Amino acid sequence: MKYNLHTHSFYCGHGEGELIEYARYAEEKGFGLLGFSEHCPMPDNRLRSTRMDYSQLDVYLDDIESCRERVGIRLLRGFECDYFSDLRGYFGELRERVDYLITGTHFIYTGTKKTSPFSASLTDEEMGIYARSVIEAMETGLFSFVAHPDLFMFHHAFDDEAKAVSRDIISASISLGIPLEVNSNGIDKAEAEGMAEWGYPNRDFWLLARNMGAKCIANSDAHKVANLERHYSELFDFTSSVGLDMVEPVLREENGRTKLVFS
Repeated sequence: MKYNLHTHSFYCGHGEGELIEYARYAEEKGFGLLGFSEHCPMPDNRLRSTRMDYSQLDVYLDDIESCRERVGIRLLRGFECDYFSDLRGYFGELRERVDYLITGTHFIYTGTKKTSPFSASLTDEEMGIYARSVIEAMETGLFSFVAHPDLFMFHHAFDDEAKAVSRDIISASISLGIPLEVNSNGIDKAEAEGMAEWGYPNRDFWLLARNMGAKCIANSDAHKVANLERHYSELFDFTSSVGLDMVEPVLREENGRTKLVFS
């Protein structure tokens, strides 16, 4: 089945396009499943400058319901969450209202300092914090998969510390049974910044994931309608050349609710 489970629109705060535009485009291109995963709004609106405002949460979920009545493909309601331990209860409540949640760490906090892997190469300490954030999120059991787990190497070489951090994330993924996502948005970002190589997906990370036996999925992480499948051929050529163990989404109905699992 052709699908994408990592999709953003104007709701996310830095994307473009209406939900119905994505849904109709996906239907036209032969998708069987499209999952919307806007960046999760926080009750205190932290990260508001690049995230959905909390007041839009219900509007967004209602919009997806409206789209479901207007297209013939399956649409899922979801969020991509930067994990914060003090919001563990909130994420649990949110999970009860949607079809799935994914976790993706975009910022590293050291004291009062907030760092993004998109801005600069991370220090060893910051990479360790990144790994702990991703692993703690996985341990909650709330998230269906980890978005772009290799994001921390956007400006960083695969040195010994990066390898150790990668191994920790991959080990947790395997032990907890949570797939890792190969994400093509790094290809778009590399092109936009004129980078000679992709910031992610990072081949060294995924070779290690293959050797350790991780389960993997692939998504576009589209922030524009045109990017929904723009790099699909490159993305799947990459997963094939690395030899990753790719899993497929399966939807199960349990107690009147949709459960997203992978097989």
